Amino acid sequence: MIAPVEMVLLLYKERWEKRARGRSDISRQEFIDWTNGVWTFSGETRRRGHPAPFPVELPKRLIKLFSYVGDTVLDPFLGSGTTLVACRALARRG
Repeated sequence: MIAPVEMVLLLYKERWEKRARGRSDISRQEFIDWTNGVWTFSGETRRRGHPAPFPVELPKRLIKLFSYVGDTVLDPFLGSGTTLVACRALARRG
C-alpha cells in the first residue's frame, strides 16, 4: 500500500523574494527544516462533513513560509476551512 502524497509546487516568474523585511514570524530552524526534504503529517479524520480534510500543519507551514503577519491569504477552494483555521492561528487574514 502506498501512502497518499500531495505535491506542493512553487511557480514564479524570474526572481521570487519576500520584500517586506522584519514582519516574518518563521524561525531560522523552521525555514531550514521546512525547505529541505519531504514533509510527513498524520492523517486527518473527516470533519465538518468534508471527505478529505488535510492536516492544519500543512497550510500553517506554507503560510509562514510565504507570507507575513497581517497579510491576506487566498484559498480559492476553501474545502473544510483548514487554511482559514491556520490563518487565524498565525495572525493572517483569510
